[in-house]
Amino acid sequence: MDFKSKFMNVIEEIARKTTRSLSDFSGLNNSDIYTLESAINHSLPKSYKAFLDVCGDFSDPAAVSAGQMILENQEILSELIEDKTINHVIPSPRLVVNEYGGLNFWYVIDLDQDDPTVFKVSDIDPPESTGILLSDYLERQLSYECNHNRL
Repeated sequence: MDFKSKFMNVIEEIARKTTRSLSDFSGLNNSDIYTLESAINHSLPKSYKAFLDVCGDFSDPAAVSAGQMILENQEILSELIEDKTINHVIPSPRLVVNEYGGLNFWYVIDLDQDDPTVFKVSDIDPPESTGILLSDYLERQLSYECNHNRL
């Protein structure tokens, strides 16, 4: 699958439907992506690399994690697990791709897959599969933000 084309189509649609221009969505460079991979001690899934390459430098606290937000969300989830606020076992390596309210996290654990399934965990609910592939999740999040005028 051509993940990069998939995300380009989404941001082109957002640009058509909003006052945003394509230049508002810039990607991370290879050095930034390598820094993220080093921080989690694992390579990123191909679908997530494509997302970061296309629009990873655009982030919104209520939207898909990007850039520095990835590392911050990784740290927040690790701290919540360590202090037992989230009292569930979540395998490592993991990649947090979104968070909401500081206690709800969407993440992937099968980082060797090109397009792994997204899981969700919270302070109340145990980890569970959403049944949604990462590229579809990211596409839906971008579209949601667009449709609710958050981009």
